[in-house]
Amino acid sequence: RRPLRAWFCFNDRGDLETTQIRRQCAACRQMKELVTTRLCDACLFGSQNVFTYECQGCRRRQRIPHPMYRYQSSPNSYGNNTWACHQRCGQYTNWRIVPEDVPRIPQSDVPQSWGGFDRWLQQVRQQSLIRRRGGDANAENPDGPPLPRTGGSRSPACSVQ
Repeated sequence: RRPLRAWFCFNDRGDLETTQIRRQCAACRQMKELVTTRLCDACLFGSQNVFTYECQGCRRRQRIPHPMYRYQSSPNSYGNNTWACHQRCGQYTNWRIVPEDVPRIPQSDVPQSWGGFDRWLQQVRQQSLIRRRGGDANAENPDGPPLPRTGGSRSPACSVQ
């Protein structure tokens, strides 16, 4: 995954160039390329999509501002990366997303090992075909990912995220 933002600086010749800032992320405490002054790309994403996870040690629940589900091989398995438990055990433990939060994961970010991306891509293609035929893809397939409205049948739909 690539960060959505970049840092710029002037080199010795006065030319503007992109640079990487590798520092400790304020949320996950890992040395990573930061995309804000304090957060890595995963923690920025996680701060905008906070989910509840279950601790493998004490089985208590905790909201974590990091996409820990990315480290799970399936929705029911515990991930292989740790996060601090602020519940009963107080240890760095493994986590799994709670079942009721699984449907809230953005379809474009469902781990490939879960098989979700292929379904999401198929839904996008199906909605695109409906739209090209003049239909309202969002109305005809309410369970699929919403697509941006276009100004007319010839104008392309673009979305920057």
